[in-house]
Amino acid sequence: IREKQDLLYDMARRAKVKLKWHDSEVSYLEGIISRGDRRVAALIERAYEKGCRFDGWDEQFRFHRWLEAIAELDFDPEPYLGTLPVDARLPWDHLDPGVTHDFLAMEYRRSLKDRLSPPCGKPKGAIIHPDSLEAAEAQAKPLVCYHCGVVCDLTAMKTERVDFHGQLVDMAGARPGALLPAPVPYRLVYAKAGPARLLSHLDLLRAWPRALRRAGIPVAYSQGFHPHPLLTFSPALPMGMPSLGEQVELRLKSELPPAEVLARLQPVLPEGVTLLECHRGESERLAARLEAARFLVHFDGPAGPALQSACDALLARESIVLTRERKRRLREMEFRPTLRALRPATPGEFPEAERLLEGGDSASVVVELQVQGAALKAAELVELLGGDPESTRALRLGFALADCEGGEVAQAAAVEEEPRERLRA
Repeated sequence: IREKQDLLYDMARRAKVKLKWHDSEVSYLEGIISRGDRRVAALIERAYEKGCRFDGWDEQFRFHRWLEAIAELDFDPEPYLGTLPVDARLPWDHLDPGVTHDFLAMEYRRSLKDRLSPPCGKPKGAIIHPDSLEAAEAQAKPLVCYHCGVVCDLTAMKTERVDFHGQLVDMAGARPGALLPAPVPYRLVYAKAGPARLLSHLDLLRAWPRALRRAGIPVAYSQGFHPHPLLTFSPALPMGMPSLGEQVELRLKSELPPAEVLARLQPVLPEGVTLLECHRGESERLAARLEAARFLVHFDGPAGPALQSACDALLARESIVLTRERKRRLREMEFRPTLRALRPATPGEFPEAERLLEGGDSASVVVELQVQGAALKAAELVELLGGDPESTRALRLGFALADCEGGEVAQAAAVEEEPRERLRA
Protein backbone atom coordinates (compact mmCIF):
# COMPACT_ATOMS: atom_id res chain seq x y z
CA ILE A 1 0.00 0.00 0.00
CA ARG A 2 2.87 2.37 0.76
CA GLU A 3 4.41 1.71 -2.65
CA LYS A 4 1.09 2.53 -4.31
CA GLN A 5 0.81 5.72 -2.27
CA ASP A 6 4.34 6.74 -3.22
CA LEU A 7 3.58 6.08 -6.89
CA LEU A 8 0.39 8.15 -6.78
CA TYR A 9 2.16 10.94 -4.93
CA ASP A 10 4.92 11.04 -7.54
CA MET A 11 2.40 11.21 -10.38
CA ALA A 12 0.34 13.87 -8.62
CA ARG A 13 3.41 16.02 -7.96
CA ARG A 14 4.35 15.98 -11.62
CA ALA A 15 0.78 16.89 -12.57
CA LYS A 16 0.73 19.65 -9.90
CA VAL A 17 -2.19 17.98 -8.15
CA LYS A 18 -2.50 18.02 -4.38
CA LEU A 19 -2.99 14.51 -3.05
CA LYS A 20 -4.11 13.46 0.43
CA TRP A 21 -4.24 9.98 1.88
CA HIS A 22 -4.56 8.13 5.16
CA ASP A 23 -1.61 6.49 6.82
CA SER A 24 -1.77 2.80 5.90
CA GLU A 25 -0.69 1.65 9.37
CA VAL A 26 -3.43 3.70 11.04
CA SER A 27 -6.00 2.40 8.54
CA TYR A 28 -4.86 -1.15 9.31
CA LEU A 29 -5.67 -0.71 13.01
CA GLU A 30 -8.87 1.22 12.30
CA GLY A 31 -10.11 -1.69 10.20
CA ILE A 32 -9.47 -4.19 13.00
CA ILE A 33 -11.03 -2.08 15.76
CA SER A 34 -14.04 -0.77 13.82
CA ARG A 35 -15.03 -4.18 12.43
CA GLY A 36 -13.87 -6.32 15.34
CA ASP A 37 -15.81 -8.16 18.02
CA ARG A 38 -15.16 -8.64 21.74
CA ARG A 39 -11.93 -10.50 21.01
CA VAL A 40 -10.36 -7.20 19.95
CA ALA A 41 -10.66 -6.01 23.57
CA ALA A 42 -7.77 -8.28 24.58
CA LEU A 43 -5.64 -6.81 21.79
CA ILE A 44 -6.38 -3.23 22.90
CA GLU A 45 -5.56 -4.11 26.51
CA ARG A 46 -2.27 -5.77 25.57
CA ALA A 47 -1.24 -2.79 23.42
CA TYR A 48 -2.09 -0.50 26.33
CA GLU A 49 0.08 -2.58 28.65
CA LYS A 50 2.93 -2.24 26.15
CA GLY A 51 2.71 1.56 26.36
CA CYS A 52 0.43 2.55 23.48
CA ARG A 53 -1.10 5.96 24.28
CA PHE A 54 -2.65 8.76 22.23
CA ASP A 55 -2.30 6.83 18.98
CA GLY A 56 -4.16 9.55 17.09
CA TRP A 57 -1.06 11.74 17.41
CA ASP A 58 1.67 10.94 14.90
CA GLU A 59 4.47 11.49 17.41
CA GLN A 60 2.84 9.05 19.88
CA PHE A 61 1.83 6.33 17.40
CA ARG A 62 3.92 3.14 17.87
CA PHE A 63 2.76 0.68 15.22
CA HIS A 64 5.45 -1.87 16.06
CA ARG A 65 4.02 -2.27 19.56
CA TRP A 66 0.62 -3.11 18.11
CA LEU A 67 2.26 -5.73 15.90
CA GLU A 68 4.02 -7.17 18.96
CA ALA A 69 0.67 -7.38 20.79
CA ILE A 70 -0.89 -9.15 17.78
CA ALA A 71 1.94 -11.68 17.71
CA GLU A 72 1.88 -12.32 21.47
CA LEU A 73 -1.87 -13.03 21.45
CA ASP A 74 -1.69 -15.07 18.23
CA PHE A 75 -4.41 -12.74 16.97
CA ASP A 76 -5.55 -13.22 13.35
CA PRO A 77 -6.58 -9.84 11.84
CA GLU A 78 -7.52 -11.18 8.40
CA PRO A 79 -11.19 -11.99 9.21
CA TYR A 80 -11.68 -8.35 10.17
CA LEU A 81 -9.84 -6.83 7.22
CA GLY A 82 -11.12 -9.03 4.40
CA THR A 83 -14.33 -8.71 2.39
CA LEU A 84 -17.37 -9.56 4.49
CA PRO A 85 -19.98 -11.83 2.85
CA VAL A 86 -23.47 -10.36 2.61
CA ASP A 87 -24.88 -13.12 4.81
CA ALA A 88 -22.05 -12.97 7.39
CA ARG A 89 -22.84 -12.68 11.08
CA LEU A 90 -21.55 -9.34 12.34
CA PRO A 91 -20.58 -8.33 15.89
CA TRP A 92 -23.29 -5.66 15.91
CA ASP A 93 -26.13 -7.84 14.61
CA HIS A 94 -27.78 -7.74 18.04
CA LEU A 95 -28.53 -4.03 17.44
CA ASP A 96 -31.89 -3.39 15.77
CA PRO A 97 -31.70 -0.58 13.17
CA GLY A 98 -35.43 -0.86 12.47
CA VAL A 99 -35.09 -2.60 9.10
CA THR A 100 -34.53 -6.31 8.52
CA HIS A 101 -31.22 -7.85 7.47
CA ASP A 102 -32.89 -9.46 4.44
CA PHE A 103 -34.17 -6.08 3.27
CA LEU A 104 -30.71 -4.52 3.54
CA ALA A 105 -29.15 -7.46 1.67
CA MET A 106 -31.74 -7.16 -1.09
CA GLU A 107 -31.10 -3.41 -1.40
CA TYR A 108 -27.35 -4.06 -1.56
CA ARG A 109 -27.79 -6.47 -4.45
CA ARG A 110 -30.09 -3.99 -6.23
CA SER A 111 -27.46 -1.28 -5.88
CA LEU A 112 -24.85 -3.52 -7.54
CA LYS A 113 -27.20 -3.74 -10.53
CA ASP A 114 -27.80 0.06 -10.58
CA ARG A 115 -31.47 -0.47 -9.82
CA LEU A 116 -33.41 2.33 -8.14
CA SER A 117 -35.29 1.50 -4.93
CA PRO A 118 -38.13 3.90 -4.18
CA PRO A 119 -38.70 4.56 -0.47
CA CYS A 120 -41.74 3.33 1.39
CA GLY A 121 -44.77 5.58 1.61
CA LYS A 122 -45.29 6.29 -2.09
CA PRO A 123 -47.64 4.75 -4.69
CA LYS A 124 -46.07 1.96 -6.71
CA GLY A 125 -43.65 3.38 -9.27
CA ALA A 126 -43.64 6.89 -7.79
CA ILE A 127 -40.25 8.48 -7.23
CA ILE A 128 -41.06 11.75 -5.41
CA HIS A 129 -43.60 12.87 -2.83
CA PRO A 130 -46.47 15.25 -3.73
CA ASP A 131 -45.14 18.80 -3.92
CA SER A 132 -48.35 20.67 -3.06
CA LEU A 133 -51.41 20.42 -0.81
CA GLU A 134 -53.69 19.78 -3.80
CA ALA A 135 -51.49 16.93 -5.06
CA ALA A 136 -51.33 15.37 -1.58
CA GLU A 137 -55.13 15.51 -1.13
CA ALA A 138 -55.77 14.21 -4.67
CA GLN A 139 -53.45 11.23 -4.29
CA ALA A 140 -55.82 8.28 -4.68
CA LYS A 141 -53.41 5.41 -5.30
CA PRO A 142 -52.58 3.28 -2.26
CA LEU A 143 -49.17 3.78 -0.68
CA VAL A 144 -46.70 0.90 -0.71
CA CYS A 145 -44.33 -0.52 1.91
CA TYR A 146 -41.48 -2.59 0.49
CA HIS A 147 -41.32 -4.98 3.47
CA CYS A 148 -38.53 -3.04 5.09
CA GLY A 149 -39.28 -4.45 8.53
CA VAL A 150 -40.33 -1.14 10.11
CA VAL A 151 -44.05 -1.91 9.70
CA CYS A 152 -44.81 1.42 8.05
CA ASP A 153 -48.10 3.10 9.04
CA LEU A 154 -49.17 4.17 5.55
CA THR A 155 -52.37 5.87 6.71
CA ALA A 156 -50.44 8.03 9.17
CA MET A 157 -47.89 8.84 6.47
CA LYS A 158 -50.59 10.20 4.15
CA THR A 159 -52.23 12.21 6.93
CA GLU A 160 -48.92 13.74 8.03
CA ARG A 161 -48.12 14.66 4.43
CA VAL A 162 -51.42 16.51 4.01
CA ASP A 163 -50.94 18.29 7.35
CA PHE A 164 -47.40 19.31 6.40
CA HIS A 165 -48.45 20.87 3.10
CA GLY A 166 -51.31 22.61 4.89
CA GLN A 167 -48.83 24.22 7.27
CA LEU A 168 -46.73 25.38 4.32
CA VAL A 169 -49.80 27.06 2.81
CA ASP A 170 -50.55 28.81 6.11
CA MET A 171 -46.96 30.01 6.40
CA ALA A 172 -46.73 31.28 2.83
CA GLY A 173 -48.67 34.49 3.49
CA ALA A 174 -47.24 35.22 6.92
CA ARG A 175 -44.68 37.90 7.64
CA PRO A 176 -41.22 36.59 8.57
CA GLY A 177 -41.27 35.70 12.25
CA ALA A 178 -45.02 36.33 12.58
CA LEU A 179 -45.70 32.69 13.47
CA LEU A 180 -43.06 32.62 16.18
CA PRO A 181 -44.22 33.66 19.65
CA ALA A 182 -42.21 36.44 21.23
CA PRO A 183 -39.72 34.95 23.72
CA VAL A 184 -40.29 35.86 27.36
CA PRO A 185 -37.28 37.50 29.09
CA TYR A 186 -36.10 36.33 32.50
CA ARG A 187 -33.18 37.64 34.55
CA LEU A 188 -31.59 35.42 37.17
CA VAL A 189 -29.33 36.60 39.99
CA TYR A 190 -27.07 33.91 41.42
CA ALA A 191 -24.10 33.47 43.72
CA LYS A 192 -20.92 31.73 42.67
CA ALA A 193 -18.94 30.34 45.59
CA GLY A 194 -17.31 27.18 46.88
CA PRO A 195 -16.23 24.76 44.12
CA ALA A 196 -17.92 26.95 41.49
CA ARG A 197 -15.21 29.58 42.00
CA LEU A 198 -12.87 27.34 40.02
CA LEU A 199 -15.23 27.25 37.03
CA SER A 200 -14.06 29.53 34.25
CA HIS A 201 -16.46 31.77 32.37
CA LEU A 202 -16.39 29.38 29.40
CA ASP A 203 -17.24 26.47 31.71
CA LEU A 204 -20.30 28.39 32.90
CA LEU A 205 -21.31 29.19 29.33
CA ARG A 206 -21.45 25.44 28.71
CA ALA A 207 -23.01 24.53 32.07
CA TRP A 208 -26.08 26.77 31.80
CA PRO A 209 -27.53 25.26 28.57
CA ARG A 210 -27.04 21.77 30.04
CA ALA A 211 -28.84 22.79 33.24
CA LEU A 212 -31.73 24.31 31.28
CA ARG A 213 -32.16 21.09 29.30
CA ARG A 214 -32.08 18.94 32.44
CA ALA A 215 -34.60 21.19 34.18
CA GLY A 216 -36.97 21.07 31.21
CA ILE A 217 -36.96 24.88 30.88
CA PRO A 218 -38.27 25.79 27.36
CA VAL A 219 -35.45 28.15 26.42
CA ALA A 220 -35.77 30.00 23.09
CA TYR A 221 -33.11 29.59 20.39
CA SER A 222 -31.75 31.88 17.72
CA GLN A 223 -33.11 31.40 14.21
CA GLY A 224 -29.85 31.18 12.23
CA PHE A 225 -28.16 28.21 10.59
CA HIS A 226 -26.50 27.31 13.90
CA PRO A 227 -29.18 27.87 16.58
CA HIS A 228 -27.97 28.59 20.07
CA PRO A 229 -29.89 29.31 23.29
CA LEU A 230 -30.71 32.97 23.89
CA LEU A 231 -28.58 33.61 26.97
CA THR A 232 -26.80 36.81 28.01
CA PHE A 233 -24.28 36.78 30.85
CA SER A 234 -22.84 39.50 33.03
CA PRO A 235 -19.13 40.26 32.48
CA ALA A 236 -16.75 37.40 33.18
CA LEU A 237 -15.59 36.87 36.74
CA PRO A 238 -11.87 36.18 37.34
CA MET A 239 -11.34 32.51 38.11
CA GLY A 240 -11.14 31.89 41.83
CA MET A 241 -13.11 35.02 42.79
CA PRO A 242 -16.48 34.39 44.49
CA SER A 243 -19.57 36.48 43.79
CA LEU A 244 -22.92 37.21 45.43
CA GLY A 245 -24.60 38.86 42.46
CA GLU A 246 -23.87 37.31 39.06
CA GLN A 247 -26.50 37.87 36.38
CA VAL A 248 -27.78 35.83 33.45
CA GLU A 249 -30.62 36.76 31.12
CA LEU A 250 -32.49 34.00 29.32
CA ARG A 251 -35.45 34.03 26.97
CA LEU A 252 -38.07 31.30 27.12
CA LYS A 253 -40.53 30.07 24.51
CA SER A 254 -43.39 30.26 27.01
CA GLU A 255 -44.08 31.88 30.37
CA LEU A 256 -43.29 30.16 33.64
CA PRO A 257 -43.76 31.52 37.16
CA PRO A 258 -40.41 32.91 38.37
CA ALA A 259 -40.59 30.75 41.50
CA GLU A 260 -40.98 27.64 39.34
CA VAL A 261 -37.92 28.60 37.28
CA LEU A 262 -35.88 28.83 40.48
CA ALA A 263 -37.21 25.54 41.84
CA ARG A 264 -36.55 23.59 38.64
CA LEU A 265 -33.11 25.03 37.90
CA GLN A 266 -31.39 24.95 41.30
CA PRO A 267 -31.09 21.12 41.63
CA VAL A 268 -29.33 20.77 38.25
CA LEU A 269 -26.82 23.62 38.54
CA PRO A 270 -23.16 22.96 39.43
CA GLU A 271 -22.27 22.82 43.12
CA GLY A 272 -21.61 26.31 44.41
CA VAL A 273 -23.96 28.10 41.99
CA THR A 274 -26.89 29.30 44.11
CA LEU A 275 -29.91 31.05 42.60
CA LEU A 276 -31.06 34.11 44.57
CA GLU A 277 -33.66 35.94 42.46
CA CYS A 278 -35.66 35.56 39.24
CA HIS A 279 -37.10 38.58 37.41
CA ARG A 280 -39.63 38.14 34.58
CA GLY A 281 -40.78 40.46 31.81
CA GLU A 282 -38.35 43.36 32.22
CA SER A 283 -38.55 45.82 29.32
CA GLU A 284 -34.81 46.45 28.89
CA ARG A 285 -32.18 43.87 28.06
CA LEU A 286 -29.46 43.04 30.55
CA ALA A 287 -26.59 44.19 28.32
CA ALA A 288 -28.15 47.67 27.99
CA ARG A 289 -28.78 48.01 31.75
CA LEU A 290 -25.39 47.01 33.15
CA GLU A 291 -23.67 50.14 34.43
CA ALA A 292 -21.14 49.16 37.09
CA ALA A 293 -19.84 46.24 39.14
CA ARG A 294 -19.39 46.43 42.92
CA PHE A 295 -16.55 44.61 44.68
CA LEU A 296 -15.52 44.04 48.28
CA VAL A 297 -11.72 43.97 48.58
CA HIS A 298 -9.80 42.76 51.67
CA PHE A 299 -6.08 43.43 52.12
CA ASP A 300 -3.35 44.12 54.66
CA GLY A 301 -2.84 47.86 54.81
CA PRO A 302 -4.01 51.15 56.31
CA ALA A 303 -7.30 51.10 58.22
CA GLY A 304 -9.61 53.58 59.90
CA PRO A 305 -8.99 57.29 59.10
CA ALA A 306 -5.86 56.46 57.11
CA LEU A 307 -7.87 54.23 54.77
CA GLN A 308 -10.55 56.89 54.38
CA SER A 309 -7.90 59.45 53.48
CA ALA A 310 -6.36 57.06 50.93
CA CYS A 311 -9.77 56.50 49.30
CA ASP A 312 -10.50 60.23 49.15
CA ALA A 313 -7.08 60.96 47.68
CA LEU A 314 -7.50 58.33 44.98
CA LEU A 315 -10.95 59.64 44.03
CA ALA A 316 -9.58 63.19 43.89
CA ARG A 317 -7.01 62.26 41.27
CA GLU A 318 -7.79 63.39 37.74
CA SER A 319 -5.77 60.59 36.18
CA ILE A 320 -4.82 57.03 37.13
CA VAL A 321 -2.32 55.73 34.58
CA LEU A 322 -0.91 52.22 34.91
CA THR A 323 1.33 50.15 32.63
CA ARG A 324 0.02 46.85 31.32
CA GLU A 325 1.29 44.36 28.80
CA ARG A 326 -0.87 44.10 25.67
CA LYS A 327 0.09 41.96 22.67
CA ARG A 328 3.65 41.54 24.03
CA ARG A 329 4.06 45.30 24.37
CA LEU A 330 3.91 47.55 27.43
CA ARG A 331 1.18 50.16 27.18
CA GLU A 332 0.10 52.97 29.47
CA MET A 333 -3.64 52.83 30.17
CA GLU A 334 -5.99 55.33 31.85
CA PHE A 335 -8.26 53.88 34.57
CA ARG A 336 -9.71 56.96 36.30
CA PRO A 337 -12.91 57.13 34.16
CA THR A 338 -13.91 53.60 35.19
CA LEU A 339 -13.57 54.27 38.95
CA ARG A 340 -17.06 55.40 40.01
CA ALA A 341 -16.98 55.04 43.79
CA LEU A 342 -14.62 53.94 46.55
CA ARG A 343 -15.11 53.85 50.32
CA PRO A 344 -14.02 51.82 53.36
CA ALA A 345 -16.35 48.95 54.22
CA THR A 346 -18.24 49.11 57.50
CA PRO A 347 -17.58 46.15 59.85
CA GLY A 348 -20.45 43.67 59.61
CA GLU A 349 -21.86 45.37 56.50
CA PHE A 350 -21.55 42.25 54.32
CA PRO A 351 -21.64 39.20 56.64
CA GLU A 352 -21.96 36.61 53.87
CA ALA A 353 -19.08 38.16 51.94
CA GLU A 354 -16.99 38.22 55.12
CA ARG A 355 -17.55 34.49 55.57
CA LEU A 356 -16.57 33.73 51.98
CA LEU A 357 -13.42 35.85 52.22
CA GLU A 358 -12.70 34.40 55.70
CA GLY A 359 -12.12 37.87 57.17
CA GLY A 360 -9.09 38.55 59.32
CA ASP A 361 -7.70 41.39 57.17
CA SER A 362 -6.88 44.79 58.57
CA ALA A 363 -8.60 46.75 55.80
CA SER A 364 -11.49 46.34 53.39
CA VAL A 365 -13.02 48.67 50.81
CA VAL A 366 -16.09 48.71 48.58
CA VAL A 367 -15.28 49.78 45.03
CA GLU A 368 -17.61 50.41 42.11
CA LEU A 369 -16.16 50.08 38.60
CA GLN A 370 -17.81 50.86 35.29
CA VAL A 371 -18.58 47.83 33.14
CA GLN A 372 -17.43 49.55 29.95
CA GLY A 373 -13.75 50.22 29.50
CA ALA A 374 -10.58 48.93 31.11
CA ALA A 375 -11.08 48.26 34.81
CA LEU A 376 -8.65 48.25 37.70
CA LYS A 377 -7.61 44.89 39.05
CA ALA A 378 -8.11 44.33 42.76
CA ALA A 379 -4.36 43.99 43.40
CA GLU A 380 -3.68 47.23 41.49
CA LEU A 381 -6.28 49.06 43.59
CA VAL A 382 -4.74 47.76 46.81
CA GLU A 383 -1.30 48.95 45.73
CA LEU A 384 -2.69 52.41 44.94
CA LEU A 385 -4.21 52.54 48.45
CA GLY A 386 -0.86 51.72 50.03
CA GLY A 387 -1.67 48.11 50.91
CA ASP A 388 0.06 44.81 50.23
CA PRO A 389 -1.13 43.52 46.81
CA GLU A 390 -0.04 39.98 47.70
CA SER A 391 -2.68 39.87 50.46
CA THR A 392 -5.55 40.88 48.16
CA ARG A 393 -8.78 38.95 48.33
CA ALA A 394 -11.81 40.20 46.43
CA LEU A 395 -15.47 39.31 45.98
CA ARG A 396 -17.99 40.71 43.51
CA LEU A 397 -21.05 41.94 45.40
CA GLY A 398 -23.19 42.51 42.34
CA PHE A 399 -24.01 45.03 39.63
CA ALA A 400 -25.60 48.46 39.40
CA LEU A 401 -28.40 48.25 36.81
CA ALA A 402 -30.28 51.04 35.07
CA ASP A 403 -33.95 51.19 36.01
CA CYS A 404 -36.53 49.65 33.67
CA GLU A 405 -40.30 49.26 33.59
CA GLY A 406 -42.31 46.12 34.27
CA GLY A 407 -41.22 42.81 35.65
CA GLU A 408 -42.19 40.24 38.24
CA VAL A 409 -39.72 39.12 40.90
CA ALA A 410 -39.36 35.86 42.81
CA GLN A 411 -36.89 35.54 45.66
CA ALA A 412 -35.20 32.22 46.30
CA ALA A 413 -36.79 32.29 49.77
CA ALA A 414 -40.09 31.45 48.05
CA VAL A 415 -38.55 28.13 47.08
CA GLU A 416 -36.61 27.15 50.18
CA GLU A 417 -36.46 28.37 53.76
CA GLU A 418 -32.77 29.31 53.85
CA PRO A 419 -31.55 29.85 50.26
CA ARG A 420 -28.15 31.15 51.36
CA GLU A 421 -27.23 28.29 53.68
CA ARG A 422 -25.29 26.66 50.84
CA LEU A 423 -23.04 29.73 50.67
CA ARG A 424 -21.99 29.22 54.28
CA ALA A 425 -20.92 25.61 53.79
